[in-house]
Amino acid sequence: MRPIVETLTSFMWVGMDQLISQAAKMRYMFGGQATLPVVYRASMFYGGDPPPPFRSLLPMFMNMPGIKIIVPSNPADMKGLLKSAVRDNDPCIVFEDGTWPGCAVKFLKMKIFLGMS
Repeated sequence: MRPIVETLTSFMWVGMDQLISQAAKMRYMFGGQATLPVVYRASMFYGGDPPPPFRSLLPMFMNMPGIKIIVPSNPADMKGLLKSAVRDNDPCIVFEDGTWPGCAVKFLKMKIFLGMS
């Protein structure tokens, strides 16, 4: 089973301990014998100007070993990178623009997608 967790970036602060202390280190705690193939889809909305600590979680997660960070630049890349993240055996966080769901329909029929290496 490969779960996909959908959340908002502002709510990720609540589960930060589980993400950093458990999910990211699962493979290393069990010597490579256990994996945690989970994808966190974190929607980012920029409706206003929040306080500085809440603007972006990207720099914090980029410095955490064991978590793969994905930041697609358009809906077509989003589909390919999300498929690759679901197939990966490590925890991945996909930071996506919250305004894309309305414009992503035209990319569903495309056959060539960007993937993770």
